Amino acid sequence: MPSLSDKGLDGARVDMAMARRRPLTIQKTLTASCLEVDTEESFSSSLPRFGPVEVLLSASRADEDIRVVGRLTTLGWLTCSRCLEEFEWPLEVSVDRLYRIGHDPSFLVRESQMVNDVVFLKDGFLSVVRLVSEELILALPMVPLCDTECRGLCISCGENLNQGVCNCAGVEGNNPFDILKSCPIVG
Repeated sequence: MPSLSDKGLDGARVDMAMARRRPLTIQKTLTASCLEVDTEESFSSSLPRFGPVEVLLSASRADEDIRVVGRLTTLGWLTCSRCLEEFEWPLEVSVDRLYRIGHDPSFLVRESQMVNDVVFLKDGFLSVVRLVSEELILALPMVPLCDTECRGLCISCGENLNQGVCNCAGVEGNNPFDILKSCPIVG
């Protein structure tokens, strides 16, 4: 089975026509600086940092499509949603995608579109960087937590409650939910 390593990948683009003829192995280490993120500026600031990404993929013919399967392994640094501390997050992502060379009959304008789980590649080249970037973003947790038992921050003084009990007296008064204390509980 032919293999493309770091030296064989010119700009991390793979000619998928090669995979139609015979199975192909793609093995590469990508640095976080080369990952592509097409987002609004406000969203990109909330993305985690990633270490080097180990990529091991195989591409082979699947009827008229090309199936790309494999694994991505990296270490990310996320910010906990409760205590706002950064924590390490080991990540291993399984990849299983279908590609088809040519134009998507329903979307001729865009470079690639997914229809019925098939991504159309109008130029016939797979961008490994784009694939890795998309898979890592899709694998991010909606609410990253450093620990399931994370106690978060004190709502009065902002002290990290995982590091001990805060000594503040708390804020009395203007809490919009205080009215709920006077409601009778039925049940």
